[in-house]
Amino acid sequence: MQRHTRRGNETPTHSATWSAVTSLLLAIFALAWSGCGDGGGNTGGSGGGGTGGGGPTCGPGTELCGSTCVNTNYDPENCGICGTVCADEEICAGGVCVLSCVGGSTKCGSGCVDLNNDPANCGACDNACGAGEVCTQGQCAVTCLGGTTECGGSCVNIDNDANHCGACDNACPGGQVCSMGQCALQCPGGTQNCGVACVKLLTDPANCGGCGTVCTPGEVCSNGVCSVECGGGTTKCGDECSNTAYDPNNCGACGTACLPGQVCSQGLCTSVCGGGTSQCNGVCVDVSFDPNNCGQCDNACAAGLVCAGGTCGVVCGGGTTKCGNACKNLLNDAANCGMCGNACPSGQICTNGSCALNCAGGTTKCGNTCTNLQLDPNNCGSCGLTCPAGQACNAGVCTLACAGGTTKCGNSCVNTNIDPANCGMCGTTCAAGQVCSGGMCTLNCVGGTTKCGNACVSLQNDPQNCGACGTACPAGQACAGGSCQQLVQYTFSGIQQNVPIANLSGWTQCHLDNYSQTTSIATINTNCPMAKMLMGCRQTGATTLVVAAYANKSDVMFETGTGNVPHNANNVGWYFNGSSSWGFAPQGSVINRSSCDIIDSATYPGGGATDGAFRLCWHTGGNSITSGWRCGKPDFLGSTYERLVFQAP
Repeated sequence: MQRHTRRGNETPTHSATWSAVTSLLLAIFALAWSGCGDGGGNTGGSGGGGTGGGGPTCGPGTELCGSTCVNTNYDPENCGICGTVCADEEICAGGVCVLSCVGGSTKCGSGCVDLNNDPANCGACDNACGAGEVCTQGQCAVTCLGGTTECGGSCVNIDNDANHCGACDNACPGGQVCSMGQCALQCPGGTQNCGVACVKLLTDPANCGGCGTVCTPGEVCSNGVCSVECGGGTTKCGDECSNTAYDPNNCGACGTACLPGQVCSQGLCTSVCGGGTSQCNGVCVDVSFDPNNCGQCDNACAAGLVCAGGTCGVVCGGGTTKCGNACKNLLNDAANCGMCGNACPSGQICTNGSCALNCAGGTTKCGNTCTNLQLDPNNCGSCGLTCPAGQACNAGVCTLACAGGTTKCGNSCVNTNIDPANCGMCGTTCAAGQVCSGGMCTLNCVGGTTKCGNACVSLQNDPQNCGACGTACPAGQACAGGSCQQLVQYTFSGIQQNVPIANLSGWTQCHLDNYSQTTSIATINTNCPMAKMLMGCRQTGATTLVVAAYANKSDVMFETGTGNVPHNANNVGWYFNGSSSWGFAPQGSVINRSSCDIIDSATYPGGGATDGAFRLCWHTGGNSITSGWRCGKPDFLGSTYERLVFQAP
């Protein structure tokens, strides 16, 4: 048997407790309201009094001191009561002269302000918003974010603001608080009265674990404790830890607020609660285990009791364990995973009592990272499959050019119409709270798109958000009309030439290297586990395969030894041996493995056949594919040609 002798020449391969201050605040608040006259003015405090009638009518949250309407909560010249003047080193916070600001407020000049919604001090002292702008979440913007409402230039939460309860300028009477947009004498649903607002001590950074306990800058309040990271399956939204599965102000993602009348259930805004939960005060809760809503809404268990099966009792049932005053399933509770108090880090879930990485939104776990196999050049199509230098990962395939309306930014193919990190053009990043829609950074999605995370997508055809945010189509399926559908697999019989890779619908690339490299056949076998296998070759970086053929994997890798008798399948003659060569020729054609098939190649023309352009062969040795050899007629190939393997179910 003739053997070509040039094979050796081929290229180888963060608190202090303010209980006394809180009590004084409540007393002062009641006194302030009882002292309000009907035109006769207010009586003064220890430092003087107000003048008689004829003064201006003061708006919500302010009162008449002399001839001026002031906010006695923050005015150091009229702190708590008209005429009470704070010392030079003191400031007025919550109607009390103190050395530092409390309740999440910040000292600006001689007063305490809320940098989150003060348009004159937005995000920082003296940072005034421009005309027509409001202060929302510490940033000047055209509209209010995070479920807040514009009231006189400030963005406020009308659900719990006593000066704007349920609507702007609707102030609650003295002694009442604002809860869920209504004035009431007490706070429901597990919230606590801190001053004049109902707050969640578990997540409020201005009242973390207790009224007046303020977390330091950079910290968040998670489970009533100030910390740097959010725990228990919660997500950091601004300076709070939120359960985006049930928080109507951060439903599914930070800043995604549900419409009035809707609730947040399992990360989606809806009119009803799902997953066995019930709607209590606008929030979906499990009344079987919630000690604040045990069996029914607002039925709070007494101190020392837990809620088990919807009944307050001493012990837990149904395989649950008592953690504090609640019954928890240690097998799947992210705040008590395996044992009480063992909270999983943010981004992880509790599975069988162990914290594990939770990959969502169409991402896949590769090592200890969630990645998008459709775009990640280091894990393109499958974990560990790295694209060569200069190539990008597009739809799970390494390629030199981006397709499907995407643009190459760095070494990833992205849609600049919706990508917030490359909006309109590579490197243009949208500001926090904005989305990329139509190639422009904006606060709202347009053109029939929906905000999923911080991107505007079409739920009708986005395979990572098909029909609903986070609903990813399985491998081999596409999104059409908002539902995942099986792709029509590209099929053919025999051997084809000049096959555009973009036409390989239903096929996934599972291997790529060049003809000068050495790759273990076991690695290819592991990375390509599906039932069908397609072999092809191309000039490096090209978008078209020079020659390609496929069959069942068992046929493509059928052991034929080192002889010249191929294994026929799908009108192709296949041959495979880990110590000789691997390739194909037209079914019925003569082959001459020396050790690759040399018939009708560029170096060995003729040989009894004229179909060399339909042949492919890769050298093997030590159960690895090694150097070249041929891709159609061209032979003695190196790094200028690439070997590709695709798979399909």
